[in-house]
Amino acid sequence: MWSKPATKGSLMTEVANPFHGSKLLLHTERVAALARRELIAPQTIEVDLTDGACNQGCVYCCFSSGEGKTMVRIDRTVLRGSLSEAYSLGTRAVELVGGGEPTAHPEIAAIIEDIFGIGDGDMEVGLITNGLLAERVIDVASRMRFVRISLDSADADVYRRIHKTPPWHFKRVLNNIGRLRDAIPRVANSRQLGIGYLVVPPYNYRLEQIIEGARLAHELGVDYITYRPVELNEEVPQEFWLEARTAIDQAKKYLREIGSHTIAFGGVGNRWETLEPGGHPTGICDAKPVVAVIQADGTVAHCILYRNNREMAIGNIHSSSFRELWFSDEHRDAWQSFQVDGCPNPCKLYGYNELVQQARAGNVGEVPDPLEVAHHLFV
Repeated sequence: MWSKPATKGSLMTEVANPFHGSKLLLHTERVAALARRELIAPQTIEVDLTDGACNQGCVYCCFSSGEGKTMVRIDRTVLRGSLSEAYSLGTRAVELVGGGEPTAHPEIAAIIEDIFGIGDGDMEVGLITNGLLAERVIDVASRMRFVRISLDSADADVYRRIHKTPPWHFKRVLNNIGRLRDAIPRVANSRQLGIGYLVVPPYNYRLEQIIEGARLAHELGVDYITYRPVELNEEVPQEFWLEARTAIDQAKKYLREIGSHTIAFGGVGNRWETLEPGGHPTGICDAKPVVAVIQADGTVAHCILYRNNREMAIGNIHSSSFRELWFSDEHRDAWQSFQVDGCPNPCKLYGYNELVQQARAGNVGEVPDPLEVAHHLFV
């Protein structure tokens, strides 16, 4: 049970936020091009190293991965060629994420080394993982821009129910977070090692649950914990979200009051605001080209949330170059005709869409101080 700390520590005054809502404005040329409706090379590419099968079966998974399915693993050589091509176009960040669990790919450490070797060595790598096989990346962890473990609860039983796992998974993941902490040096404001807490009503949205998550993050010594709402197609009663948002504010306060190295964040941009009545945006997804998706079978998708919808595929890197696919007329037409009205809510691109639309109207927002933004190459 959470209780308010008896003593106060020193407050952290400088916070570099990996989820800064205006971080896209640091890439002024890209914003200006999107405002002119010019198709740009992606700033970030999300790569699904595996797909289909997964070593966990999270109730919220939007990638249709889980146990009992056939695993597809990305081809290392083909991926390296496509990412090298993307680098030549201007891409500078690769996020290893779902489909399935990235660390389930037996060559993940070698793939990360490949990415480090692209171009001038300035392609950055981030990893989102459930942490169960984190030992596979220990030797390269310190060189990645971030490693974020999807934990979602400080309670072993709630974790088991959300992730659909045997009881021993939780303890192993906590142990692996400790190993990652030992491998990754603490650098002020780097926000290199973090915990993801996806708020999934009715499992883990209550005040004490969310503050217990902050307490555990502090005890594990991670740099940050980020709370964000699950993406859903159906409506969730507003009282769930209101309680969660209030709890997140309390979690931030708790960590400040104990003088923790760990910082709590509320996710990217306006995720929480779009959950309010009437908050779901409409219109063209103007910012969609800032992020590309390469799936484990080589499919290039032009939507991060609909990556498994084959109607969102623009081709495959096994049969065409990344450049040809990304700058094809088919992709350009799909981008300019795609409406967000019926999309799952929330999505990180909704806030970026607003920034592009404001720029198109001649009202470019205030560019944030780069010192206030962590992981600025990842959008």
